[in-house]
Amino acid sequence: MTSKTKIPEAFFIVADFDKLGRATCIDWERCSRADMLAQLKSHEYDRPLSVQHIIPAEGTIRDVSEEFAQAIIDGVSDGDEYPHGGLLDFCEDHLGCQTMAEVAREIAA
Repeated sequence: MTSKTKIPEAFFIVADFDKLGRATCIDWERCSRADMLAQLKSHEYDRPLSVQHIIPAEGTIRDVSEEFAQAIIDGVSDGDEYPHGGLLDFCEDHLGCQTMAEVAREIAA
């Protein structure tokens, strides 16, 4: 008798580790949407490149980077720290520099 291991729906990050290259980073204990967003906001990854959503039941992986970048910016409006360093680059790459400039103006006002 064989048993099938059910792979949970999960989120993971593709990050740039400079000279070590790019890597897929997943923590199976903390792979929910909320966990992944918290990891990004806490700058757990210096240079996040993308966020992917695995849906095993559908056999799909979807790039959700833009949704996460938007959630980070929405958090700034709610009092979260303005992104800097690699997280700012992540937001600019997925939302555009114009959006980031608008956010900075809102915060300054």
